[in-house]
Amino acid sequence: MTSSISLTNSNGNFQTFPDTVVQALVTSTTSGYNEAPTVPPLEGVEGAVMETQNSSAGDAQEQSRPRRLRIHPKLYKAAVEGDVELLKEILQSSDGHAQQLNGSSPLEGESTGGNTVLHIAASSRSDLTVQRQQNYVEFSKEVYVRNTSLLMACNKLKESPLHCAAKVGNYTMVSLLISFAEHERQVGVKKLLTARNVHGETALHEAVRVGHRGIVNKLILSEPSLMGIVDAEGISPLYLATMTNDLEIVQIHTREDPSLVSCSGPKGQTALHASVLEHTGIARDLLEWNKSLATEVDDSGNTPLHYAASVGNLGTVKLLLEHEESAAFIANKYGNFPIQIAAIWGRALVIKELIEQFPDSDELLDKHGWNILHIAIICGTGNIIGHIRHNDTFLRMLNARDYQGNTPLHLAAEEGEYQIVRFLISMNMVCTSIMNREGLTPVDLAIKKVDRGFRYLLNKQYNIIRCLMWTGALPSPRMFGDFDDDLKLPKRDEQKELQKLESGTGSLVIISALIATVTFAASFTMPGGYISDDHVSRGTPILSRKYAFKAFIVADLLAFVSSLLATSWLICAGSASVDFSVRTTHLASSVYMVTVAVQATVCAFALATYTMLYQVNLPIGILVCLLTFGLLPLYNMDYWGVLRLAPPTVARQGWKGLFKSDLRPVTRRRTFGVPGLGQMLSSLVFYGVLFNFCLYGLIFLLALI
Repeated sequence: MTSSISLTNSNGNFQTFPDTVVQALVTSTTSGYNEAPTVPPLEGVEGAVMETQNSSAGDAQEQSRPRRLRIHPKLYKAAVEGDVELLKEILQSSDGHAQQLNGSSPLEGESTGGNTVLHIAASSRSDLTVQRQQNYVEFSKEVYVRNTSLLMACNKLKESPLHCAAKVGNYTMVSLLISFAEHERQVGVKKLLTARNVHGETALHEAVRVGHRGIVNKLILSEPSLMGIVDAEGISPLYLATMTNDLEIVQIHTREDPSLVSCSGPKGQTALHASVLEHTGIARDLLEWNKSLATEVDDSGNTPLHYAASVGNLGTVKLLLEHEESAAFIANKYGNFPIQIAAIWGRALVIKELIEQFPDSDELLDKHGWNILHIAIICGTGNIIGHIRHNDTFLRMLNARDYQGNTPLHLAAEEGEYQIVRFLISMNMVCTSIMNREGLTPVDLAIKKVDRGFRYLLNKQYNIIRCLMWTGALPSPRMFGDFDDDLKLPKRDEQKELQKLESGTGSLVIISALIATVTFAASFTMPGGYISDDHVSRGTPILSRKYAFKAFIVADLLAFVSSLLATSWLICAGSASVDFSVRTTHLASSVYMVTVAVQATVCAFALATYTMLYQVNLPIGILVCLLTFGLLPLYNMDYWGVLRLAPPTVARQGWKGLFKSDLRPVTRRRTFGVPGLGQMLSSLVFYGVLFNFCLYGLIFLLALI
């Protein structure tokens, strides 16, 4: 059965030739080249000139390279096309310049990049026909027998012809150059194959980069030590094959003894570090070949398990633990274990797997004394809690304290992680009043971060205080005056307050002006249209005697007037010449009037819709009114805030906790006026239900006039 070789060019195009054809090309052209007659050097070549080099004084590499002739254009063309006849014609020609050039051969010329004719021929495409390949082989043989030194000649990138052939995936030229070295005593195969370019790479690196398995196999069989050579960045051919996800080339390396193969990569990485990120198959092959790679660390002390945990590659994590469980207990130089790396990046499934295999994972602490729950809160990856909350290991971490005495609840309150605070408080095992080494409870840390000038539910830090206080948490026992000194509460910055005021004024002016414009236009675009010109009441609204229409007019009027008042007050609030306290008063009043205008506008919309539909489709008209009036109170975000705080309150205090009257006055003062849940509910009922009821009642009452 005849084997075949795939020849590949630099673009990745494959062409398959039988191995016998390639060997025939190489053998037929290399046989007898040692007996080739020595061609006397030409006395001159037409058009040849000495190459001028303007290298800098500090460039030692350029200074060390010998000065060469500029390659003849015809000779360059012959090398590109593999034209043997043109090569012979050039070498047989002579002119008067020969003596001036000291008898130098035109084969010693080089291109701008320092490439000789052998470099150019070796860089020929690999997807050519057998006849074209034969031409390049004959050309290269003719060049070599006339000047054997070109086999090891280097261009400006210190690349030999073998580098060039491997770079384009030309298997035939690689085999030919190796056969040249086998018959060259001064060079030898090892010297040719281990030659390095300016990046410290051998021809094997180039072959691996283009993914040519045939060349890789040929080079390794010719010189196995190539697998242990790394480039200037410390990258081995095996690491390079792993980076390109080429399993076949990796398997070519892993069939050899591990002591002969380098797995190193940049920054102390190994090939396994690279494989665990994307290719589980390569990782499995590497582990079966060399199990010790599982515990190798990079310059930062990270094992492959750290890498797999960071990207959440669960399959690779399981694979690594199957081969070496101890990798789960290796910390990097920052003190982070693989499970903590997973917590930093929120890899919940990886954490769940590690906890199931190692139930004592809660005892793994970093340099701060943080477990994975502490780390998840600090890094904002609290989504992992939902995946591990039913595990006993998670329950042990709820009240765990770091080296500063902070529990996860302390960190969540300080970082403003409202969702995590709600979840932790819902767990009855969480102690809400533990003090850290500074004597601060979670409530204190939340107060420390709160903006005392903004106490609405949209302020997450103030909301955290509410959640803690409503569920029974307490601040630390200290005098009220100690809060500003010990907690270092931020002082009110009037300049920042002015910026907030101006920002709020600008947005409210737009809203109020828009409502005024819409309601003004609505008064001239009556629902139902107008009476025609031939009627005694021509030009008046058709539905003017309907009660719903009258209510619509009243609601539209109320919205228009409220928006105009709000606009006027906002102009005053935005004026820099007005005193700060007056500006804040006008801003608060305008917010109230904009609220009235919005509600009245929505009411006007419902009444206008009902007026047009009640005679033809009464159910739809009633539905519009019910949905509009029923959902309008929910514009207040405090409703949603209470609903979100209800689950943790019920979990800690029971259903009765939802209706407790209020916090004690002393407690309220210590928490800067946080209301009790009972007071909050009564306030929402009044401002959300009673206020809207009164507003709608006023509209319908005025419509009776």
